[in-house]
Amino acid sequence: MEYPKLGDFKGKDFDYIIVGGGISGCVLANKLVLAGSSVLIAERGPRGEIKGQDVPGNFLKMLDSELNWRYQTTPQIGLNNRVLDGYRGTGIGGGSRLNYMSWVRGPKADFDDWAKLVGDESWCWDNVLPHFKELETLEEYVAEELREYVQYDRVNHGYDGPISVGTGKEALPGARDFIKACMQAGIPLNKDHNSGNPIGVSVAQLNCPNAVRISSARAYLSEEFQKQHASQLSILCQAMCSRVLFEANKAIGVEILDVQNPDEKISVLARQEIILTAGTYGSPHILLLSGVGGRAQLEEFGIPVVADVPGVGQGLQDHAIFSCEYLQDSAIPSYNHFLQDPKMMQPAVDEYESKKTGPLVKYGGAASIACPILDRLFTSDEYLALPTDVQEFLKAPRRPSTEYWVMSGPLYYKGGDLKSTDSVIAHEVLLQNCQSKGSVRLASANPAIPPLIDPNYLGHPYDVRMAIEVLRQLLKIAQTDVYQRVLRDTLVGPWPDIGNLQEIDADSLPEQILEEFARSTICQGLHAVSTCSMTVADNALGVVDVDFKVRGVEGLRVADISVCPVLTSNHTQVNAYLTGLKCSVKMLSCK
Repeated sequence: MEYPKLGDFKGKDFDYIIVGGGISGCVLANKLVLAGSSVLIAERGPRGEIKGQDVPGNFLKMLDSELNWRYQTTPQIGLNNRVLDGYRGTGIGGGSRLNYMSWVRGPKADFDDWAKLVGDESWCWDNVLPHFKELETLEEYVAEELREYVQYDRVNHGYDGPISVGTGKEALPGARDFIKACMQAGIPLNKDHNSGNPIGVSVAQLNCPNAVRISSARAYLSEEFQKQHASQLSILCQAMCSRVLFEANKAIGVEILDVQNPDEKISVLARQEIILTAGTYGSPHILLLSGVGGRAQLEEFGIPVVADVPGVGQGLQDHAIFSCEYLQDSAIPSYNHFLQDPKMMQPAVDEYESKKTGPLVKYGGAASIACPILDRLFTSDEYLALPTDVQEFLKAPRRPSTEYWVMSGPLYYKGGDLKSTDSVIAHEVLLQNCQSKGSVRLASANPAIPPLIDPNYLGHPYDVRMAIEVLRQLLKIAQTDVYQRVLRDTLVGPWPDIGNLQEIDADSLPEQILEEFARSTICQGLHAVSTCSMTVADNALGVVDVDFKVRGVEGLRVADISVCPVLTSNHTQVNAYLTGLKCSVKMLSCK
């Protein structure tokens, strides 16, 4: 298939220009095109697909492909000055081509608080639930060994949407053990974590239940859709937006560079509006390059000020990830078997291609997720030192303190001593409700130079306390009878060999050991939000209003998860789909 080149768009104009072909951009383009508008998507990443990208069990492999636009953080003071590598999906579909396919909406309280923060009840749970239902087709099949742990609350789910959601055709080996262990450790069973109440341990819902990853490109901009609407929809890939073009404070177009040849650039005009959907790092970067941001920062880099909006790039929040990993009974199948023995891969590929079953389904399929409340946090000095409104936020009913996943490993273990017969299980942590805030700032006025990304992990005492208490609970889970029967050794963790675990009192384990483990192993949560935050009008750090319109200018919106005013306790691909839908409703209601 022949794709358009940069020069093909020189001098052209469109009703709308969408900068960024990720999740939100795909949704928004679909809705605008169906409403009769002409749309250009300018996407930095490559066009086309990579073989195997939609195979669930290939998700780790895809991290090393051209689908991943790699970036690094600044040295993280809270993590012993480590520089963290990050993953960011690129190309049409963005992060939905690269992520773990987790479909986790989060608690009702998050969206109710979102509505309060922005002064718009359309963001509360009851009013976003119809959008969640519009997105999904729930596939109710559950692997036999996990059926006793699942009972969908049908009123909260959709059955006619473009994204298939469910627990998967086959169970991840070890998923049932994790559920049983969590229940033994005091975490209740939750048979449907997407009901608005995620508290408990559940069989995880993913957007690959039929053994095929459903990306936003597949759901909203399929090849068939593109052919049907070729006269309205144009997609330009390997196209870097260097800046938004303004006449006074009115956005009129964008300047686009060829990623492979940055000296080649064109200007494209928008008859109506420009919408940035370049993500939590990309959208503020483009705004700053365009002269929309804090005056002092813009003047530092010699960028003419179009609008003094100091909140651009500020308020960055993210979850944080670390993992405890174990050798387990070698009879339990593990992803490590494939890493260590390439001969096992071809039969797995053959089975997947012929039946859509087998290891390449299991290792990207039904896992288990736990969303507990850690009561010990609410008596800690770090919690009691927080402002009252933050305490109330953290202690809201059904808001989890953290999230655990069980996955087949290894994920973070870097030792070279694993054998092909070794079976590895990982208990992955996603720290929720982090209070640390960071920033995205310019490193240069040159658009080809990435911005300075500083998530400021463990920059707040409460986050450190949370990591400590999470590790205590993970130890209690590993100490259960369920795991003592199958675990053989610790590969990653702040405690000694499995044989000695029962001798340890988790509640009295020295804090300095747990804290140092967290500081030395935490990685990016890959759920960063809030760098173009949606707020009420009198919030000095607000960037967009409830209609996604950028302050101080006309004809420009931001519609991706950079606008989220809350670090939601979920997996933020859900937010990305939601912002695309919500922005389309706002825009089309004004036509």
